[in-house]
Amino acid sequence: MLFRSKNNLFLDIKNLSHFYFVHSYAFEAENIKDIICTTDYEKPVVAALLKENIFGTQFHPEKSQDNGIKLLSNFFKWNL
Repeated sequence: MLFRSKNNLFLDIKNLSHFYFVHSYAFEAENIKDIICTTDYEKPVVAALLKENIFGTQFHPEKSQDNGIKLLSNFFKWNL
């Protein structure tokens, strides 16, 4: 994944890290400012977004091994 903005949810996760995607659905954000990372499936695809206190991912953190565990840990520590 390519991080588009710095965010504590991805603290200690390297840019271009691997996460588990299982389907070909592609979310289209109304506001590109809400997109915090993308992945490349022939074109950039929204991988995660954040708007105010709402965080969503297109991938499965629970199946993404160490990166997913770190993301979930960061999420539980997340403080707006």
